[in-house]
Amino acid sequence: MQSLNELIIYLQNFSTPLLSSIKIITLVSFVVFVIFCLAHLFAVGAKAPHLKNIEGQFFRHKPLSILPAALGYFCFFVVSIVAIMFIFGITSYKTLDFYNLYKLYSAALVSYFVIKVFSLIITFKENLFSANDKEWFSSLGHNFAKGKIFVSKEKINTGEKIYFWLTALFSLLYGISGIVLFNGLESLPADSSFANLLGFHALLFLLLFYTTFLFMYFMKFVYPGSLGQMFHGMVSRDWLATYHPDWYKVRLEEIRKEKEAAIFEEKEKRRMEAEELAMRQAMRRQIKVVEDGKTDSGK
Repeated sequence: MQSLNELIIYLQNFSTPLLSSIKIITLVSFVVFVIFCLAHLFAVGAKAPHLKNIEGQFFRHKPLSILPAALGYFCFFVVSIVAIMFIFGITSYKTLDFYNLYKLYSAALVSYFVIKVFSLIITFKENLFSANDKEWFSSLGHNFAKGKIFVSKEKINTGEKIYFWLTALFSLLYGISGIVLFNGLESLPADSSFANLLGFHALLFLLLFYTTFLFMYFMKFVYPGSLGQMFHGMVSRDWLATYHPDWYKVRLEEIRKEKEAAIFEEKEKRRMEAEELAMRQAMRRQIKVVEDGKTDSGK
């Protein structure tokens, strides 16, 4: 790996317009993001504020999909901190020098990339677009209408699907470009190719960062009671009845059938155990009769 001084000299010689302006882009985009969120919150507000403090009671997402997602968010949090430090020229922190920060960034980024690919494989089916999504697009899910709530006919609404596919696209490009950059640091080229890729990589980070945090803003402030499901998969029954009533009814029916099947299975198990016990007792009685007969004949 090249030293920090060698990297600085290279970037001074082969800087690109995108890379040289990435700090300004970051600052301006952050201000725009904050202004948008505050303006939207003031104009639209929370859709169903009564759902805010209701604890999760119902698994909307399976643990197999939630655990990788939670780990992915943690890895991206680490990536974001180090990436922002590098964007603003901070190359060390306390006992962490540039080399250690680079190692932390690369490890977190590769982990995030692997987790995202795994999540994409196991959840892509439920995030496929369908005819039901047309209604959402016609009104943008009432996300910019005060007091109106969009009722989804499926488990995953259109906004969540858009978020899923955008983050999937940005994550794949971000991870691949990062891996290529890690290899490039081993031997810097004699042209601006590395600088171009580095600028593209930084831009992908910003796109992924704001997509993620915009989604979190909506989940936390516009749709109270929604954010927690990103980490533990649970929402309240009232939340499901408000935003996904059709899927909620289907799921309740599935749960009812599962419970009935479990009860039937338990009854069958007890019946078979009772029959087996009765057979054993009958055999014991027969054996006792035989043994008593032998005793009498011996006398």
